[in-house]
Amino acid sequence: MYSKSKRLFSLILSFLLAIGIFNIPVKAENETVHLTILGTTDLHANIYNWSYEDGKEVDDLGMTKVYSVIKAVREENPNTLLLDNGDTIQGTILSDDLYNNNLDLSHPVIDVMNFMGYDAMTLGNHEFNFGLELIHKIVDEAEFPILGANIRWKDGPNFAEPYIIKEVAGIKIGIIGLTNPNIPRWDGPKVTELEFEAINVATRKYVGELKDKVDVLVVLAHSGLDSEYGDADSVRLAIEENPEIDVAIVGHAHISVSEMVGNTVVGGARDAGKQVIRFDLILEKEGDNWAIIDKKVELIDVAAYEASEELKEYAKEYHEATLDFLEEVIGQATEDFHPASEVKGIPEGQIRDTAVMDLINDVQLKYSGADISAAALFQPSSNISKGDITYSSIFDIYKYPNTLVGVEVTGKELKNYMEWSASYYNTYKPGDVTISFNPN
Repeated sequence: MYSKSKRLFSLILSFLLAIGIFNIPVKAENETVHLTILGTTDLHANIYNWSYEDGKEVDDLGMTKVYSVIKAVREENPNTLLLDNGDTIQGTILSDDLYNNNLDLSHPVIDVMNFMGYDAMTLGNHEFNFGLELIHKIVDEAEFPILGANIRWKDGPNFAEPYIIKEVAGIKIGIIGLTNPNIPRWDGPKVTELEFEAINVATRKYVGELKDKVDVLVVLAHSGLDSEYGDADSVRLAIEENPEIDVAIVGHAHISVSEMVGNTVVGGARDAGKQVIRFDLILEKEGDNWAIIDKKVELIDVAAYEASEELKEYAKEYHEATLDFLEEVIGQATEDFHPASEVKGIPEGQIRDTAVMDLINDVQLKYSGADISAAALFQPSSNISKGDITYSSIFDIYKYPNTLVGVEVTGKELKNYMEWSASYYNTYKPGDVTISFNPN
């Protein structure tokens, strides 16, 4: 009897304890979301992974390669935004010689970006090379906003949308687009109606407008992290003055960047679609708001991916039109204009007079009426090769549609300029066996 009663008591006690345990309120884990932001910069109209100058496929660039990266990341994480940082519609024979000068044709780069599903783009300096009409045209054609927070008409209003707010998985993301304020240095006659504000000044204004409305603040800035011509173009300064910025995409310098500046994660990529910038943010719900609990950046090299056949097929007509254009022979070269390097890795055009540099300077002197001409070798391989000359030969030696400018200088200014140019070379030291260049 005692034994049975004891067992019954134990059973009832266990039951009551179990009920008590299961009724203790357990705190649920906070809701978290993984947000990915992909960025491209300085694509320079490289749709296909193809060199029109050399007439061959290349492995490490192009929007067809970029799209394969994007598709893979979207499959991995549907909560993905795709942003572009400018210098996008200029830079190949396809864009500059077939489509940027004909406003009646749909722009192939914008058409492809629509296909790829971009969420926003900011204007780069090279978007202004062909005048404001082309910019108005691409804004109309784009199925995504094209931003420019620090560009204003001289009579007051904004030239482009300063920012957008995107919502992904309930998270509000504010994206401020900024361009390089030095555009009047390079394209002055084409932007006389516009004013370009310092990046840090415009950033401060729009961060103030957005910071209480969004969960994540992104700055999309077509400029280098560090200044090129003073504080006005420094993205680092804008970040330091606005610590509320969570993510910053930089560009213009065509270099890889992946670092933290304070609490801001910063990424930048090489040009022509060689790399895709990837940011991963983990956010946790705190009441009605989201807080970032982790963030990182990495750079994805496109060379490891196959080019998208889907995008190649979509853009085929643009590519083939360019190849047809390049079939015409426009002249003959009796010899190479740029001799082969005597020392591997040191282009002859950087250490002595060559025909390719003479040609550029002679043309500049003829059309400017100046007394002295200065020009840069755009790439070590720039050459007009012996044999047939096509338009690709011309594009190879002078690929940017810059504005030719004549400037009056004093003798002292000219000497200072020449000394500055000479600082490109390291001063000889005993033991040196060849010429070397100043990496800065």
